[in-house]
Amino acid sequence: MPPPNPFETSKSKIVPEPVEGLPYASGIKRQDLPTPVRELADNLAAQIKEIYAKYGAANFEELKANKKLSAQDARKVADLLKAFQDSIKDTQHIKAIEKKIKANQLLDKDDLIFIYETKSPQSFGFHTDPRLKALRDQRNPKEDAPIVFECQPNEIAWSKEDITKNTKAYIGPLFPGIFKLLGHLEHLYLSFPEGKIRRQTIEIGGQTEQQLEAAFEAAGSKISPNALHMLRHADFTTAKNPEQANLIRLTVADLGFDHDPTTDEIYKKAEELGLELCPAEVGPHLRLDYKDQPLDEWLRIAMKQIIVPVGSPRVFSVERDADGTWLSLGWALPGSTWRPAYEFVFRFRK
Repeated sequence: MPPPNPFETSKSKIVPEPVEGLPYASGIKRQDLPTPVRELADNLAAQIKEIYAKYGAANFEELKANKKLSAQDARKVADLLKAFQDSIKDTQHIKAIEKKIKANQLLDKDDLIFIYETKSPQSFGFHTDPRLKALRDQRNPKEDAPIVFECQPNEIAWSKEDITKNTKAYIGPLFPGIFKLLGHLEHLYLSFPEGKIRRQTIEIGGQTEQQLEAAFEAAGSKISPNALHMLRHADFTTAKNPEQANLIRLTVADLGFDHDPTTDEIYKKAEELGLELCPAEVGPHLRLDYKDQPLDEWLRIAMKQIIVPVGSPRVFSVERDADGTWLSLGWALPGSTWRPAYEFVFRFRK
């Protein structure tokens, strides 16, 4: 079977922007963009044009037809093009919303979902687009939340005490057993909208260590030498049959510590909340599944540590940097301490 075409994925088909790489098309002018967004869009354009120049291509079609184009560069330019195109689409939506507000028109559910970013953070590489935050600052979240979640106001619990059998969304602090009690809910937030608890379901099992290595090679995803050692370690095992793994991502800050906790303290707190450590194979499977990981994001897999040749307990780390997507390792001694921004991946069993 031939490898997948990086320019055509199951999620989207890359439609190139014509003329010298990337004009600000569809009625959007460069000066329409706020300074930080414009700078980031310019950076995307510069990276794409650099790849065009590397292969002597004047446009996307020439690049795509170049038989010397490496799989790594093909994937990189496809990702960059999609990010640029998404940014243009988002700018159009923001302008349409601003026009509605100026005309004193009501925003519909799709507008509110976009403003509150309840599906996914909007483009430009920002976790919170500054323009969307400006729009949210004009809104009342308690009035908008029932519209976004398609429920009644009394079906949203804003604290543990508000929870009833009819609760359809929870917005509040974590408490012991929360994921056993409310893990079935679609809408779980520490705060709305910034504190959404991010979840992902992947399939694990059914592949040997050797088959996972082959899958990395076929996908063009990078694996560090130490991560490869861990994949081949006697303590790394895989389930014989495929199964679903429901994953939940939490930062150290989300867990509510008032100090920099140790690895053991983090694992214990997660267990109190109703979460489990991941099987080690979640690391490589998540890396292969998480194709649209944002740049400069690092996720530590909460798992039983494995001692690799460098001689210290490590866990898998799912990362994306300027060189692409990686499966790497992170230090995780039982007594290692972690700052609030570090993010861990746990398993949740429904």
